[in-house]
Amino acid sequence: MRFSQVSFTVGMVLGVCLSGSANAEGWILQAGSGGCYVEFLTQPVIDGYYQLVTGEGCSQPPFDGLTAWREEGGGWILESSNGMGFTPLARLDRQPDGSYAGIYGDGDPLTMRSADDFGAAPAAPNPPSYGSAPAGGSSPSLGSAKSCRMDVATGGCVDPSDDVDPQTSSGWPSVETKTRMNVRSSPSLGASKLGTSEARMCFDAIRCEYRGPQLWCAIPYGGRTGWLLRSDDEKVYLQNGCG
Repeated sequence: MRFSQVSFTVGMVLGVCLSGSANAEGWILQAGSGGCYVEFLTQPVIDGYYQLVTGEGCSQPPFDGLTAWREEGGGWILESSNGMGFTPLARLDRQPDGSYAGIYGDGDPLTMRSADDFGAAPAAPNPPSYGSAPAGGSSPSLGSAKSCRMDVATGGCVDPSDDVDPQTSSGWPSVETKTRMNVRSSPSLGASKLGTSEARMCFDAIRCEYRGPQLWCAIPYGGRTGWLLRSDDEKVYLQNGCG
């Protein structure tokens, strides 16, 4: 899926896409000052996972490694592959104007817009349609509040065993990342990044502390103390225990 990937600025991507190289199936993922051109195909890679074609800008973090997509819980889960399986990298949900918004890492914002006109949903049927009503029911309310906290790895309700704070003990409790995550220098989304952890990495949690609705866990990281976002009011990013 790594097709002609090069580094770029958002302005360069806009120029490339709007000059005619993009079509109605093209989308631009945007995070901070970086972006990535993608096309969602309907050919299954394996059951439930579909091919994600990438282009300009997708070799740079946080977009490097994108391979496939799947639909779950009313949104899109973007996945990477290491040859042995898939790992969730980001989640996107459709907004009223036809664009998409979501998260990657430890809650960093991610947006996606049509490469044609930046706002209107594409006419082609390749991306899933979230506006159609299920048989015998009404159209889903994409912005409605969830009755449970979301597991960022699945897009569904988090398992009850992970919906509680990590238990303290005489030793350090262990936690495991559910998706690729940023390791911060202090317990804040605005803190500098010490590095990035891939999904399913196990760490010792020295302690966990609340900062408002966010629960952060301190971990040993490269001879320093790093911080991982454990959970907030809506989402859970770390599994309690490992394996």
